[in-house]
Amino acid sequence: MKFNFDTFSQLLHENKSEVKRDQTGLYNVISVIWSLRDIEDINFDAFSSDDVLQALETFQDAPMHYLVMNESLLLDPQNPFVKYYEMEGTVAKVHQAKRMYPLDDDDFI
Repeated sequence: MKFNFDTFSQLLHENKSEVKRDQTGLYNVISVIWSLRDIEDINFDAFSSDDVLQALETFQDAPMHYLVMNESLLLDPQNPFVKYYEMEGTVAKVHQAKRMYPLDDDDFI
């Protein structure tokens, strides 16, 4: 099975959306929280205190619906924590899929 990177890149460029503001710092905070990094491994220059406050607000806003008795939790799909979770899962699936198919002689990745 071959993957056409040119077509994939073209589709990404055609369907790109404009980001309203830079959220790199917010996603750096989410990455630190999600991965439970040790304090020595955190790059504090990668985000600001405002990014930390924004991450706390988005974490509190993540649940859309919570039922205690049924133990179900519905999360907002547009929440940055949910997006990070989905992105991390997608990267893990791609990484696992690499091992599923033997490399052809002309594969360079």
